[in-house]
This record gives sequence, C-alpha cells and structure tokens, in this order.
Amino acid sequence: MNYIDEKAQIIKQPDVIYGKIGDKIKLVFPKFENFILSKISDFKLRFTKEPQKINIIYLKKMGQPVIFYYFDYDNYKMIKKPDFKYDVIESNYSSKPPQIDQYKIYLTSGNQNGIISNKVQTINYYYRLKNWQIVQKINYFVKLKNNVFPSIIPEGKILKDKLPINSIWKAFITVKTEKDIWFNLGGNQWIKAIDLTIVTNNSNIYLPNDSYKISNSQKIHKKGIVNFIPNKSIQVFDKPYGKKINNFCHNEIITIDEIIKDENNLIWYHIPNNGYVIKNYINIIKKDD
Repeated sequence: MNYIDEKAQIIKQPDVIYGKIGDKIKLVFPKFENFILSKISDFKLRFTKEPQKINIIYLKKMGQPVIFYYFDYDNYKMIKKPDFKYDVIESNYSSKPPQIDQYKIYLTSGNQNGIISNKVQTINYYYRLKNWQIVQKINYFVKLKNNVFPSIIPEGKILKDKLPINSIWKAFITVKTEKDIWFNLGGNQWIKAIDLTIVTNNSNIYLPNDSYKISNSQKIHKKGIVNFIPNKSIQVFDKPYGKKINNFCHNEIITIDEIIKDENNLIWYHIPNNGYVIKNYINIIKKDD
C-alpha cells in the first residue's frame, strides 16, 4: 500500500498487509495533516495469489488566502481593490507591488515571498502620490493672508467655498511638490504656503468659537469603527479644528451621537464624552454587520 500525492511523491512509507487467498481486503486509510484522500488505484476487493500494489492518492488541502491591500500612505484610503492569492498548503507565493497610476510605492508591510498556510496572511502596500516630494506631519496653527479657495489635494481641484482672510486654522501636514509647498487644514482642504503665515506662539493660541460655522447638523445614535491603519490611531479634538484631546485606535468601536457639516463642507462626528473626529476615518456599522 503506497501513500502518495498527486505528483507521485511519497507521503508515508508503504505498508504491507497479508491474508488468505479469496478473503476480503479490509483497508484502513490513514489521515495526514494538510491532505485529503483523493482516490485509490489498482485495488481488488480480495487477496489474490499474485502480489497487489495499491496506490492511495492524497491531495493537498487548499490553504487560506494571501490578501494584498493597496493604500495611500498619507490618508490611508484604499486606492485599489484587494487581490487574493489562493493555492494549496505549503505552496510558494511571490509578489511585488503593482504600478498604480499617479502613485509610487512608498512602504511594504508583510512577507512578499512566503508559503501558503492554513492561516490568512496579509500584505499591505503603501503608496504616495508621485508629485509629493517631501511630506511632514506638523502640529501648529496658521493664519490666512487672503481669502483662499482650498484645493482637495495639492495641485488638485479647487473647492467652491472660500476660507476667510485672517482666519486661524490648525495645520496637520505639509507637502512639497515640484511647484509649491502646501498645508493641509483637515480633510480635503489644502492651501499654498504663500497664502498663510505660521502662528508662532502655538502654546497660547486660542481659536474663537466662531472660527468655523455649522451649515448642517443631525442628531443620530449609531456605532462606528475606526478605519485607519493597523497599530495607528486618529486624533480626537475638543471641537472642529480645535485642540487635540484624545486618540482612537484602528478598529476601535465608537458611538456617534451627532453629525456636523461645517461651512467648508467638512463633515465631523461627535463622540459622546470624547470630542470630534473627521468623518474620513470612520465607517458606520450597519445593523446586520
């Protein structure tokens, strides 16, 4: 009795069984980890005068998938649908980051070369826009020198609603492109460095309550989940464009009791007993999820 896989590779050393001619052969099929019984070849029901060679053929089990995710490193949004690699357990896989229009690969998390197993494996590819040369996270305030129409991204489409002269904003990221330096004021609001001055006394800065206006608000009671990046957290503010007071971790479940849309079309969620977060990083949980 030979125990082999579909490629005729030996799984276990052969067994020999004996019996009287004409007696029925009673087979017991051993079980092997990561294999399933496929078929039996050259099998006769009874012992014969001549020796018999029985091949018991096993197939490798299908392993769990390897999942490839593609994110924008700077806003953690998914920029391409995930890919899935399926194969049998103990087979090799190899991958490399695909080219994505307008992006360049920035960082990789996970094993690009490995072995399919009975556990799900993930590989995260992080990309950055090609024209973003230098990116720096910042934590200070800026004052606008002019009435400014912000862009949705550096050198991108211009929004319809302008930000008023002398208004003070908290800046989160600065980006140097081939043409200009840009500051992010939260969400999809970007302005050029030439349109602002940096407020130097950050420790004493005060944003008056009328530094933003609410265009629409709605009371709700829903659960949400933080959709950011594994092992990272998002900031919580005491009010829109206000002071950082807390953090929420990726995949943390939160309760939302109000949605606020400000005059700049930026949407905020209010978290009871915590503060405000930007909508971009929260997914509302449906009842049947």
